[in-house]
Amino acid sequence: MSSIHGGRSRRDANEPEIIAALEAVGCRAIRIDAADIGDLLVLWASAAEVDDRWCAVHEIGLIEVKMPGAKLKPGQRGWAAACALDGVRYAVVHTPAEAEAAIARWRRGSR
Repeated sequence: MSSIHGGRSRRDANEPEIIAALEAVGCRAIRIDAADIGDLLVLWASAAEVDDRWCAVHEIGLIEVKMPGAKLKPGQRGWAAACALDGVRYAVVHTPAEAEAAIARWRRGSR
């Protein structure tokens, strides 16, 4: 497990099981320790055709982990809106199943 440090230390209690679910579907999850920008940077490999050849492509997305029933804080809502405007893959998840669904959606090409 890697992390990107920026001063934040409190993690949601459900984060380890969400990371385990992401890893089980072939993703790498990197903890982000910075306010508002998401809890996990998620990476996975896919394939793309480039110049009539198939190449490995590394994809990324951001996941904000929340405990069931918890909502985004104002700064997190702002970040989510910025991601939507810029076409950045971003999801708020409360459970491992929601994390798996976000990855499946992203792999199909949806943001």
